[in-house]
Amino acid sequence: MQKSPQEERNIIISKPNKRPYGIKVQFHIQTLGSIGNLDNVCISMESGLLLTLFPGKKSPWEAGERMELKLEGFPTAVAAEAAGKRIVQSLLWMAIKQKIALQLQYQSYEPAYVFERNRSLGLSCSGYGESITNQKYVIDTLHESYYSLPEPQPGLLLSMEIFAGAKLESSERAIYLAMVSALEPLANPKKQGKEVDDFVTQTLEYLKNRIEISSSVRNSLTSRLKELQYESIGQSLKRLSKEWLPEYEHAEKIIKEAYAIRSQLVHSGQPNDLDIDLAEKIREIEEVIIAIYGKFMYPNG
Repeated sequence: MQKSPQEERNIIISKPNKRPYGIKVQFHIQTLGSIGNLDNVCISMESGLLLTLFPGKKSPWEAGERMELKLEGFPTAVAAEAAGKRIVQSLLWMAIKQKIALQLQYQSYEPAYVFERNRSLGLSCSGYGESITNQKYVIDTLHESYYSLPEPQPGLLLSMEIFAGAKLESSERAIYLAMVSALEPLANPKKQGKEVDDFVTQTLEYLKNRIEISSSVRNSLTSRLKELQYESIGQSLKRLSKEWLPEYEHAEKIIKEAYAIRSQLVHSGQPNDLDIDLAEKIREIEEVIIAIYGKFMYPNG
């Protein structure tokens, strides 16, 4: 029997063991005013669920505001998990409609995570620290690099900008995507040879005579077929890794794996193997990219 919102709300509040599950979402905004200064508020939802907004923990160096959203009152973890996707979608749509900046903070491969309302959090503590770079090193590096490095290349500068900002992303997944994407401006796809050119030319000629296919579709297919004459970005980078880093035997393998994981993240939001340590993969691709930049910065060794 369907309970009224009032009855549901009474159960959630007075009998938490009957509705033991909730979901949490953490997000980052520029100012509290962008969400109407909603701070430490509890909202009763139409169905009886309780939605709470309150400040989250923020590192001393972070700008903006971190917030946490809790939605409580689910009988099962499965129901809470499904509701998590809906509240994340609602939160993002609210931000998009209002044209405000909002960045989700990930604890796993999903932005919303299930918690048990009746389980104690226990004791916890947190702390922050920083490593301070030697001032002389910073000044000497800037001075020496300004006079000794080769003329800047637009593609290289774009790649370095993406890479340098990657670690400011909010999650390991976003950091990894940004780092792998930093490789793309360095790619220089080459033609794949006469045999491939001949195949593409013949296919284009065949396509030209297929008048039953609309002209817009034929034009699209023509463009895509012509692209087959050249290496893909991944193929180009694997080839170039051998040229750039002949002494780094694992570079090609790391780049190949990086593009495979990137594709999985883009298409499904998570790697096929959920046991992959993204922090370790970040360190691997970071070393390869820094070594590649070194070849550009010091082409004569």
